[in-house]
This record gives sequence, structure tokens and C-alpha cells, in this order.
Amino acid sequence: MPPAVSVVIPAFNAGATLPACLAWLKRQEFPGEFEVIVVDDASRDDSAGLAEAEGVRLLRQPENRGAAAARNLGAKSARAEILFFVDADVALQPRVLSRLLRFFESHPEFAAAVGTYTALSPRRDACSRYHNFFTFFHHDLSGDRVEWFWGAIGAVRREAFQAVGGFDERYAGAAAEDIQFGYELSERGGRIAYLRDLAGDHLHPFTLRSMLWNDYRKAVLGAKLYLTRRRPGRHRHGFSNSANAVALAAAFFLILSLVSFLLGEGGLLAPLVCLAVFIFASRKFYRFLAERLGFFFLAQAVPLHLLSFLVIAAGTVMGLIGLALGRPLHGKSPWL
Repeated sequence: MPPAVSVVIPAFNAGATLPACLAWLKRQEFPGEFEVIVVDDASRDDSAGLAEAEGVRLLRQPENRGAAAARNLGAKSARAEILFFVDADVALQPRVLSRLLRFFESHPEFAAAVGTYTALSPRRDACSRYHNFFTFFHHDLSGDRVEWFWGAIGAVRREAFQAVGGFDERYAGAAAEDIQFGYELSERGGRIAYLRDLAGDHLHPFTLRSMLWNDYRKAVLGAKLYLTRRRPGRHRHGFSNSANAVALAAAFFLILSLVSFLLGEGGLLAPLVCLAVFIFASRKFYRFLAERLGFFFLAQAVPLHLLSFLVIAAGTVMGLIGLALGRPLHGKSPWL
């Protein structure tokens, strides 16, 4: 008898977080059988050996091909009708699998479901905690139905997955392949649910550099995908709200006004006005941060938030330039 759920975990140099990911899967309170498939994407560390030591099914990619190809390989060998994709740096909360199975059994009209990170990251550094809060806050602004998929914590029925053709393997690394998959699934009539109780701790450590590069790449690819959709969506991501639109515009004009100031063509008034508008537009997010971890953390998070939005604004512009130049949507170029 096949398992009820197949958990597919793409792993690339995931030795620091994979053991915790697998350990929390073992603690799941689940009424039936589920299988765990780790796809080692040609890691240079001992990710494969750690997976073997835990006794899960292990598949190996002969060369590094990215998260999309790893997930597709795992899905092909999966035996269950529900495919649950979990990143190797996610430690699922107890009873997530049982909640997922119960949802699909009681909601046959839905093809897929995505979850979220827990609000507070186990990491103690400011960048990791800020980025985790940022992701949680904006996911939670989404409605109960969405049109995007999330490879970190996302499940889909096998039939719907095969109808779309899986994830687009032209994307390098872990990029926007899951967002595009969600768009394709939605445009084919597949319904995707956002389940707030489908949560896991995010174990990934962010440095300032890695956080900003992650935000930049996703802004470039996200802008391309959003502007080339065959039809506009009705169930937007929580990030796509009026407050963030104002904050992005303020960040963009802050860049321009600072460049003008540095060139001696303008004063400080324009940058200060842009900064004030940015802070005012972000006030609900800042209140959320202060309520969770206090004003000391907020003082660290506000500069990170500003830097992130400056990078996202730059990435959005570069995505537009990439479209104008005819660059591919999958973003093989690191900049366009």
C-alpha cells in the first residue's frame, strides 16, 4: 500500500540543517505512513551521508542542477498522491503532516497548499531574525486562497503536479521556480490554499550579503514573472499591498535623490522626505516587530528593512530592463 504523503527534500550543501529537518519529521504525529525522499544536488559536504544515516530514501544528482530539478527528480520516484516539498533548512512543527492530509481529504477542490515559517527564527543574529519576520509577516497578509506556490513548505496533488509539468528546471539554484509553478497551476484552474498552521522553523543563517543578494535576485525574477503573466491574478501575495508599493517607490526615489546629492545636484531635503515616507508606509510592520521582540530589535531591523527595499527596488528596475532587452525569464544572468 503506498504512503499517504511523500516528503521531498532537495539538499545542496545542507549538512548544517538537514539533520534537524529530518529529526523533526521523525517526530511527526501522523496516523498513517509517509515516506521521506532526500535529493542530494551534488553537494560538496556530507549531506548525502547524513541522509543515509537517517535511513530515508536518498537520490543523487550527478551534477548541481538546482532546486527545481531536484524536486522534480524526487517527485518522479515518490509513491504517494500528495507530494509535500520541504526545504532542507526547515524543521516542521508537530502534526503538520496530519493537518496537511486532513486538509486534502476534506477539500478535494484544492490542488495544492502552502504553509509559512514560524514567526520567530531559532537563529539569534539580526539578519536571520529580520528576514524570517519579514517572510512571516507578508505571508500572513495573504488570504486563505493564493496563486503562488512555495517550495520551502508546499504540497500539491500528484495529478496537478504532472499536469503543469513540474518545476521549470531552467532556473538556477533556488529562485522563482516555485512562484512560476504556482502561476501555471492557477492559470490551469488549480486552487492553492494558504494554511497558517502548516508551519516550520527556518534554520537558514543569513549574513547581510546573502540576505541582500537573495532579495535582489528574487526581485529581478519576480518582476519578470509578474509582468509576463498571461492574466492578472485575483489572489495576490501578501507582499503585494499598497503600503509596500509606497515603500518601494520611496526607496527608488531615495536612491535617485541620494545620487543627485552626491553629485552636488540636490540637497538633503529630498532624501529625508523619501526616508520619512518609507518609514511611515512601513509602520505596521515595525509595530509588529516591536510587539514581538521590542524596540532594541526594531532599531536593528529598520536599517535592514531599508537596505532590503533599496535592493528590491534596484532588482525590480533591473528586471524591467531585462524584459526590455529580451533576457529569459529564468534569469541565468545574475543581474538581469
